Amino acid sequence: MKKNKNIAIVGGGGVTAVMTALACARKGISVDFFLDEMDYDEFKTSLGNHCLWRSVHEDNLRLSRFAAQSQWIWEKFILASSGEFGRKERMVRVVERAELNRLIKLYEQYNLPYEVKNCGDDESIVLPPFLDYKNKFIFVSYDSILLNVAEIFSYFSDELAFFTSVNVFRNKNIGGLGSIEGGVIFVDEKKHLYDIVVKFTNDFKINEMSSFEAVDVEAKTIFKDFYLSDAIGHLTQPIWISENEFNISLVPSVDGRVIRVGMDVHFPQSAEVLVRNLNIDAYLSRSKIDVMSSSIFSISSCGVSSEDARSVIPCWTVSDDNKKIVVVESVDSYYNASPAVAEEITTLLTLIIN
Repeated sequence: MKKNKNIAIVGGGGVTAVMTALACARKGISVDFFLDEMDYDEFKTSLGNHCLWRSVHEDNLRLSRFAAQSQWIWEKFILASSGEFGRKERMVRVVERAELNRLIKLYEQYNLPYEVKNCGDDESIVLPPFLDYKNKFIFVSYDSILLNVAEIFSYFSDELAFFTSVNVFRNKNIGGLGSIEGGVIFVDEKKHLYDIVVKFTNDFKINEMSSFEAVDVEAKTIFKDFYLSDAIGHLTQPIWISENEFNISLVPSVDGRVIRVGMDVHFPQSAEVLVRNLNIDAYLSRSKIDVMSSSIFSISSCGVSSEDARSVIPCWTVSDDNKKIVVVESVDSYYNASPAVAEEITTLLTLIIN
């Protein structure tokens, strides 16, 4: 890659964006890194300290490929830390027989270990009491890593400071693609011209709510965070429950002091249904853990890309105007494969410039 080329990386991609900036900087490339106004120290999305990495994504083969390439990097990263960045985890899925058979075939294809249990067979697996587990099976996999993405983002941001070829612009909302045509970005009314602009998209909108009655009909997923009086990392593990009408996830934070419960939303659903399925007070009381507080928020798509677009390769597009704009879409789907995605984007930039 030629050393005299300037690259702008426009945030919205969190860890993937900052790792791409680092990959470019390590090759001696001048990088201007623009961060928007999102509080990256306290993610209000499915990222944050509730990020669950897994090597197999049964609904996204592309993500499985990227995740598999990233695994050794994440494992090396968390082993070098004192546990604040993450830990290995087993993942519990509660599924019906058809889904069970599909998972078995998939994990055997990848030669990964798994266990199949009947509900209630393993006392160490504590399931939420509000669902009917009749005719359900438990599929336990060991290919997961619980990541504290907020801490990891902070670490990589600090590492960027050691590169004199990198300028970081914080709290700068550059705007949409129309505002960066021709490699031009205006910052505080000053014109910046770049050879290539890498635009990371955030295809979600975050809405914090006071109650379930305030859920917008465009919401795709609803989360409820439970802040606990004591750490329970040793008492629970990530759980994914597949239902006909919705999917429910239950993921502890790395420090075990927060449980995030999420549910896919398919309207019309009543607020009463949402309350019933996101209420885990009884589940926590079995472990004699008090809930200090809780918060509710929803995520809706901004329409940047479709679900179908996430299942094909590549996950980026390049503009026709001398390839000045590279758009990386669906960033929220690739956070746990950030190392591999960042390297592939950097390789793409090398090909474009050369």
